[in-house]
Amino acid sequence: MNEILEIRGKIYEVVDGQVTKIKVDDTIFEIKSPERRMEVTKSTVERPLDSKVIPEESPEDIPYVEEIKTKFCPKCGKTKHITDFYSCVSRPDKLQSYCKVCMNTYTSDSQKKKPIEKKDRGETVGKMKKCYIQSSILNDIKQGLSEGKDTSQLMEIVNEY
Repeated sequence: MNEILEIRGKIYEVVDGQVTKIKVDDTIFEIKSPERRMEVTKSTVERPLDSKVIPEESPEDIPYVEEIKTKFCPKCGKTKHITDFYSCVSRPDKLQSYCKVCMNTYTSDSQKKKPIEKKDRGETVGKMKKCYIQSSILNDIKQGLSEGKDTSQLMEIVNEY
């Protein structure tokens, strides 16, 4: 005797111990009462599909295996777990290329190498002005030499600054 089952909203027919999925009209699922739905299903089965389907396992039955994801850090040359990398939205794998340790040393080293610090900015600007004045003097001297001016005239240009 054929038995019709409804498992997770899909209709199956059991024939001699084999479970087969059955194609039915979608209006059957509009019937609210499960008993009435099964009666209508038994009378309106269109045709069984060719493939035999075993009901799916529930997610609780499948053992969870955690994927261990690692990434290579080119700075230190080691392969580390992805939790050892900072996130970076612009990269395809969403992780920085250097690990956290290498990234921290890289940023601290680059901050130490900054040529201009905020407290020394006034002195640096003064030096830049002096360099500009010296370069303008040199330009005037070069121009004077190319025009064939006397050296006493060139010394007057230098004394102006």
